[in-house]
Parts: sequence; C-alpha cells; structure tokens
Amino acid sequence: MKILVLTNLFPPHHAGTFDLRCQSVTEILQKRGHEIRVLTSNHGMTTEQQDNQIARRLRLNGAFGHRAISSLGELTNLEKHNHQVLRETVSEFKPDLIHVYSLEGLSKSLTFTLRNCQLPTVYDVTDQWLSLGIRNDAWLRWWNQDPAPLLRRSVRVLLELAGQRVRLDATAPTRMMKGYDRLPKVFGKADPSEEIEPNSIAGFRFERLYFCSDFLKRRTEEAGFQVSHGEVIYPGIRTDQFVGDIKPKSAPIAKFLIVTQLDADSGVMTAQTRAYMNGKQVAMGSLQMAAMGADR
Repeated sequence: MKILVLTNLFPPHHAGTFDLRCQSVTEILQKRGHEIRVLTSNHGMTTEQQDNQIARRLRLNGAFGHRAISSLGELTNLEKHNHQVLRETVSEFKPDLIHVYSLEGLSKSLTFTLRNCQLPTVYDVTDQWLSLGIRNDAWLRWWNQDPAPLLRRSVRVLLELAGQRVRLDATAPTRMMKGYDRLPKVFGKADPSEEIEPNSIAGFRFERLYFCSDFLKRRTEEAGFQVSHGEVIYPGIRTDQFVGDIKPKSAPIAKFLIVTQLDADSGVMTAQTRAYMNGKQVAMGSLQMAAMGADR
C-alpha cells in the first residue's frame, strides 16, 4: 500500500516525542512492506528540501518559533502554497491512503483539500490541533468568524460579492463547502465561555480518526466536533525498558516523577488533580517534577 504521511514536523527537525512517535510508526509501516512518502514543513531549514521519501515543503505559521502571519495578503499566499504542495504531492505519489498526524502550525484548511481528494484519510490525534487549533486558525477565522471586527467584516463582504471567496475555495479553501459561510460556534470567540453541545459542529468532518487518550477524545467532543465515532488507541510503551516490577492498575498511587516540558499539554495538571481509586476520591500524594529544557 502507498501511504502519504502528512505532519507538521518530522525528525531530525522535531520538537519532541510527538514527532518521534510519528517517525516510529512510519518506520514500522515501511518494515511491513508499505511504500511511504512524508510531507512535512521546512522547519529548521532555509529552503524546501525533497527526496524520494520526505518532502519538506510546507510552511508553518505561528508555531515552533515561526512568525505568526495574520494579514490577509500573507495568509492568502501561505494558504495557496500549502494547498498547492499537498495537491502536487498527492498527484505525483498517488497514495492509497493518507495518514495525518499533527497539524499544529499548519493550515487547518488542509482538511478540506484532503476531503476533496476523495482518498481514504485517517487522522492520528495526539494533541489539541483539532479541539483548539481549528478554532484559532488565522485563515479560517478571517473568513468564518461571526461576529467579526467591523473592518474585516466589510472587506469580507466586498470580496464575497466580487466572487473572490468562491475562487479561493478552489485553491485555498475557506470552508468545507458553500453554505457553511459563518461558523459562530467555532469562530465566535477564540476561547468561548458558553457551553457548546458535544458533536454539534457540522462544518468539519473526520470520518476516520483515532485518539491517543480518552481525555483528548472527550475534550474534542466537548469542543463541538463530531468525533464520537473515533477510537482510542494508546501509544505503545516498551515495558522491557523499565527497571522493577510493573504494578497492576489496582495498586495505590502515592508518588509521581514526571519528566516533561512544563506546558499546557504536558499532563502535569492532570497528575495534580484528584484521582478516583477503588471507587473513592483521594488526593494525590507528593508530586515531583523534573522539567526537560527542550525548546519547542
């Protein structure tokens, strides 16, 4: 099978274990006889680079140290570039399957082009690019925010009346299809305080996806996206590399040693919350954290 892997970063240019995991899965698929092509960003490079296996051609926006682009002109150029690169790669490689990893820092509108490709596409969701990243995507917010700032709203209406949005949808999609012109549930506010009904947003569709944890799946559902059908597949851990006995789930937990980056996605806050053990709510014991100084 020919598999196109789409991701934001790929080793040796990476930002942590998310990207190493993508590499590991890709290598395992290759060992099983699948033909793999990786399409990723040019992070860590001054120009694009491409060989038979990896194309480092996509451009990042506002992540991993890259400048955040917000003006309409710059956003249009970036979006057109990323979509053209994706279409060229699909046309050249002719994959049987597209395997999507994190789109953090990449154009979330790529999901629309992937859908238009009409190829089986599966999403591996291990961070919050879907639950939070789509809502904060500069390009999609510009076209779909409601209510929007007065100046933006005026310019947007003029462009739509002139047919510019319809023309853009062919090269840098602004929506899943015509009719989903405004999505206040998603783009009304960057961090909406009101409750959103789970699985209520129809403007994005992910037919095949799986999550690395129940928490992440639940968080994405609570953000309104229709992902209740997604499976939870936990990342594998080689237990033979651990020293000492592997304790059963029923064993009481009193201490944690967490070696990680101290950011919102590290899981430290989860470890600090109360846990339910043996049907009783108990407070966690001592928590020791050793923060790795990796620079994302």
